[in-house]
Amino acid sequence: MNELNANVWKGFRDFVQKGFGLGLTEAQIDLFKIYLNELKIWNEKFNLVSFKTDQELIYRHFADSLSALKYLSPGKKDDYNIVDLGAGAGFPGIPLKIALPRIQLTLIESIKKKCDFLENLVSKLSVDLTEIVNDRAENIGQNRNFREKFDVAVSRAFAKFSPNLEMGLPLVKKGGQLILYKTESSAFGKEGVSSVEKALGILCGKYSNHFCYELPGQALKYCILVFEKTEPSSKQYPRKVGVPEKKQL
Repeated sequence: MNELNANVWKGFRDFVQKGFGLGLTEAQIDLFKIYLNELKIWNEKFNLVSFKTDQELIYRHFADSLSALKYLSPGKKDDYNIVDLGAGAGFPGIPLKIALPRIQLTLIESIKKKCDFLENLVSKLSVDLTEIVNDRAENIGQNRNFREKFDVAVSRAFAKFSPNLEMGLPLVKKGGQLILYKTESSAFGKEGVSSVEKALGILCGKYSNHFCYELPGQALKYCILVFEKTEPSSKQYPRKVGVPEKKQL
């Protein structure tokens, strides 16, 4: 590894420590290096994730995924049962798993080739307590093996606010959290958190917190928003595949 790359990884490690409060070990950095390499190999065959440089991917995708560490404090608990909705190329679930190895992670992804990549990645990283489910989130939310089984649901670049809530909150236990990754403009704009009070009431959730941050090399400002599950969601939600997007609550 050349000196430039070594400096980039050191910068990433320092950024995560200062910005999100977790110090990554050299072994964890090595896992992120494997992750980066696998993404580059698979991106030659499939368009899994968009990035122009290694440094852009490290910050825009790895570091961004780790922002939820602000609310998943290993000082309090580090064995959460977490579900990642629309896992895609593994963001944010896999970076969180690398950072907090004791979490139980379920990755939900509807596209088979992305699930194939995730299976390969989990094998390369040799991580345990990780399940990959090739299905739609609407179906998973009505599956008793998954419904209201998780401490935390995370979702990044998956759906608009209302559908995100409808597919995420039914998976979370009472008292659990749904963490959504958004840009600041989408989080607090016209169709942002202020527009989903009705949906939250229907789904038995409440908006509880947010954290906004900047990423090196990125013009936009990003936020994570935290929603708490207050009571079990009505069994009619989530609705059938496609309906949450077409007929938003």
